[in-house]
Amino acid sequence: MAVEDTRLMKLWYYLIQSPQWVTSGELARYAGVSERTVKNDLTRLKEMAEENGCLLTSRKGKGYSMEVTDRERFGELEEKLVYRFSRFNYTQEYEDRANRIVRILLSQGNYIRLDDVADRLYLSRSSIKNLMGSVREMLGAFRLSLESKPGYGVKVRGEELNRRFCMLELFIDHDYRSEPSVREEEYMEFFRADQADMGEIRHGFLQVLRESGLRIVDNNTHRLVRYFFLMQNRRRRGILLGFSEEDRRFLRGFQEYGTAGDILNALGEKGMDVCGDEEERLGVELLLLLWSDLNEADDLAGRYPGFYEKGKELAEEILREVSRRWGLNLEHLPEMVPLLVSALMSVCVKIRFPWMGYNLTIGKKVENNMMSSSPVSMSLALTAADVIRDRYGLESSRSELFHYGERFYIALSRISYEYRPRRILISAQSGNQSCSIIRDQLLKRFGEESFERLDAANGYEIRGLDQSRYDYMILNFAPYYYRYDLPVIYVDSIPDSRQMNQIYRQVILGGYPFREIQAGFRFDPDFLFEKVRYEGRESFLRLLAYKYCGSRNVEEMENFLERYTDVCVWNGTAALVTDSGLTRKNCFHLYCLETPGVWEKKTVKQVLFISVNFQGNGQSARYLEQLTNELMRNPDSLEQLISTGSLNSCCELVKHGF
Repeated sequence: MAVEDTRLMKLWYYLIQSPQWVTSGELARYAGVSERTVKNDLTRLKEMAEENGCLLTSRKGKGYSMEVTDRERFGELEEKLVYRFSRFNYTQEYEDRANRIVRILLSQGNYIRLDDVADRLYLSRSSIKNLMGSVREMLGAFRLSLESKPGYGVKVRGEELNRRFCMLELFIDHDYRSEPSVREEEYMEFFRADQADMGEIRHGFLQVLRESGLRIVDNNTHRLVRYFFLMQNRRRRGILLGFSEEDRRFLRGFQEYGTAGDILNALGEKGMDVCGDEEERLGVELLLLLWSDLNEADDLAGRYPGFYEKGKELAEEILREVSRRWGLNLEHLPEMVPLLVSALMSVCVKIRFPWMGYNLTIGKKVENNMMSSSPVSMSLALTAADVIRDRYGLESSRSELFHYGERFYIALSRISYEYRPRRILISAQSGNQSCSIIRDQLLKRFGEESFERLDAANGYEIRGLDQSRYDYMILNFAPYYYRYDLPVIYVDSIPDSRQMNQIYRQVILGGYPFREIQAGFRFDPDFLFEKVRYEGRESFLRLLAYKYCGSRNVEEMENFLERYTDVCVWNGTAALVTDSGLTRKNCFHLYCLETPGVWEKKTVKQVLFISVNFQGNGQSARYLEQLTNELMRNPDSLEQLISTGSLNSCCELVKHGF
């Protein structure tokens, strides 16, 4: 599919998903092109739409809309559009011209002139030269460099294993069931599978992996299958790996070494030409180590003696920085250090092998990790990445950031709220037996530990009781018969599931100190900014830096905010949670953009800026994680906050997602 065709499909998806009219300017921002280009595209799209059961309509002053007129004709195409361009799947990496240049350069065994690269991509030489900064940045993430030779052109320099890592990531969509969208033919030759059944190859490799007891995440099993074919085709051309004797001796001591050999033997039995070379075995072992799916229950010290002490030292340093920067002490949580060490294995591997470069992961599954909807956890993950970069000069990849974020999410979820058992007064018109039914239902559903007292009284007795001894009344008759000072919930004599859920939200969750925590942040009540003009991520970050720092530390704040890539964007909301060291106060501000824009590669409609110090209160950190996660995951909750215009509704939103 050509770039132009991809753009047409992208515009088609955006229009078909939009419930209202869309302007050409909005479409241009979404596609990353000029309005003139969009208008030319829409002329072609109108014809394509009619051929596939859709109608593209334009209206002066409103824009464009797409309507499905023949569901049957559109059905198959719709499935492809949703898979390719939905907010949970779409990534612009396919369309990145710099990536296309890198794929061409990596495919060459010798120098190539930029004029030849320009001809292949139908671009001018000046366009190519303008992209070379991004090309070098991409190569640098894999410890590769670009060598220039007058009269000959440019050539990629670096370790063969790093070259393979870079080629593997630039395949973008690694799932063997997906139709590759990469168009560079020489590059694709290195991933050629001949007549091999990729599903069968994956099945054979996974069988060995399961029997070994080692684990890697599912997305990386697809990456490994692609790597096997890349490895085979590079070897067939005589392009081999090389390891020092010291590195060989070190790597032979891990279980992954044996498993890598078993995998290659199993693939050889299925007809692949990958056996018998220890260098290739070591390369597969390194991938198993880099992608290991570990947790704190694993015997990390016993299995990885060459890595564990370094990981433990690094984890402790990260936790100290989290405490210093955020006022959040997590070291006391059970198994916190092993929990964090389990996410740092890839970093430890790269520290041990400083020549190895794998600091960038891209593709659909990476771009759309659910951890993007957990802003507090991801901000703590960015703090971990800062420590790793400052200490070892290593940039953390997106997948590594998500691994750190997962560990911090687990840690925050393990922080206990102080719960005040509820004091409930039950009354039923038909007497104590009806009260007993309600009481038994409450105990069965919520447990004795949820209540300090569960007393029963007839309606006429309640006014004579000391109502300050209770938090709530639960009645099976209309409360307007009597006037009570306590909040009341009406239920049937045998409460149904809806009524029990209401009791849970209002009564049981009322025992948690959500309101006290919310008040403790001292956020400005004027938090909502509507119809904010958005001219791109960089200018918006600059605006925030000046707004929150004034003339102080603006450059430092800009650099700090630059870390917030679109790993912190979910459901059209970009969330920036920073410590209050630069702002000098706690802030919770929500910016609703006048028109949707692009934050790196994702569409953004709102920007949530939070600055906070938890002052040693772990409950506050857990609360803010739950609140922001609910706002990011649930558009209805975000809309509720916007419509009320009051932070007082935050406690109810936390309860909703509890």
